[in-house]
Amino acid sequence: MNNQFHLLFTMRIGNIAIISFALSFSAYFFLFHYIYLKRFITKKFHTFRSPPKRYHYQCRHNEPFHAIIRFRLYLLVHDDDSLSMAKTWSSCTSWVSILKIPSTKYFESIVYLQSLPALRHEWKSSHLIGLCTYRSVQYLSLEKLKVYVELAYHGKYDVIPLINSGERLIDQAVYGHTTSFLQVWEAFLMRLGYLKEKIHESNNVEVFFRNTFIITPTALNSLINFIQRCMFLCETDSNLKAILETNANYRESIFRKDTSYKIFKKPYYEWHPFIFERLPSFYFHIHNFSVFTILSEIESFGNIHQHRPSLD
Repeated sequence: MNNQFHLLFTMRIGNIAIISFALSFSAYFFLFHYIYLKRFITKKFHTFRSPPKRYHYQCRHNEPFHAIIRFRLYLLVHDDDSLSMAKTWSSCTSWVSILKIPSTKYFESIVYLQSLPALRHEWKSSHLIGLCTYRSVQYLSLEKLKVYVELAYHGKYDVIPLINSGERLIDQAVYGHTTSFLQVWEAFLMRLGYLKEKIHESNNVEVFFRNTFIITPTALNSLINFIQRCMFLCETDSNLKAILETNANYRESIFRKDTSYKIFKKPYYEWHPFIFERLPSFYFHIHNFSVFTILSEIESFGNIHQHRPSLD
């Protein structure tokens, strides 16, 4: 009896040992593959999401931009990192200028308040002016820039964004900031004197960001006056000021707490930069400037195709 009990006990201990070994091996196996797979996916994801390598064909020598078109490019920077990106273009001093702007709640839109107006004597005689932020310069090549400048010049466009979103203004804004954006946006523009019906007309216009575009001196001068009026309103209208200082529900703010505390002294982003970066899209549309965007060209092509005479 004792021998049977001993044998049964030994068999159970053996089974437990085998099961424990199997579980331990499985755990190590899955842990190893999890770590390997995670690194693989992270590497692939990072490769996919990371910006492309900077173009090699940039401005290397101080040569004229174009034989006919007078063009000046302003690169907007605010710290050492952005300055190092912009310096890849610094060889072409005859038509490239680097503008150091302060870090404010308006972000790069602050350039319309002082920097660009102070340089009006420099760009007013140009055929076209280019604005490009520190984040956008890494996507820019000299070839691409010349194509867009020639398109603006020969096509007689007032504005050509260098980065096209392909998205509607309000749809994109609501996705990024919830439906609260629409309320703040309408309150802001109505305080400027625009009727709600007129504001709604611009809801489906293609939005472009970062104040990165090619623009005529006339359009730029008009935009400067408009943005300055907007900033003056933000600083003097107490009701509007209170609205703009609320939480903008920025999706990426959780990853940029250092910026929110540095600029806004709060754990969240205020509305100022998100309203102001969309104002050019609104302003140029409402005031009938000629803007080349991907969506506008597709719609124009669709209208032409729709009204083509029948060949039957």
